[in-house]
Amino acid sequence: MYNNQNERDFEDSRVILGVMFQEACMKFTLREKHLLWILMERYINQYLIACTSGRENGTMKSYLHIELVTIAVSAIELCPLDAVEVGDEETLFGRLHTKTQKLTDYMDEVIGFPLNSIPDYDDMSKKFFAEFIRLVEFA
Repeated sequence: MYNNQNERDFEDSRVILGVMFQEACMKFTLREKHLLWILMERYINQYLIACTSGRENGTMKSYLHIELVTIAVSAIELCPLDAVEVGDEETLFGRLHTKTQKLTDYMDEVIGFPLNSIPDYDDMSKKFFAEFIRLVEFA
């Protein structure tokens, strides 16, 4: 099949780059986004409540962010939720967690989340989801 080591190395490189490209450019279909919304909506609304002025809860925010990232990793890796490897930047979980912090740490700037008043949770949850998925797709 291969004439020499260089051809074998080239083929191995193509496979590795193909996997890297697929991970870097994960694009969910409309159906997948709808299913992710069904799975994530409750966690997103709870997250927004935990961020609301007068109801701040850092422990709950951390827990919910982990849950949302776990759902995203499970969808990408096609594995059960309890099989998701929670880890550092070397894991998909770690990369997605860090990437989505661009949303969770700056919600007021990114989706217009009000810092000193009660938000419109329906509006904010849709904006949060859209931005969260956008970050996941290009993490």
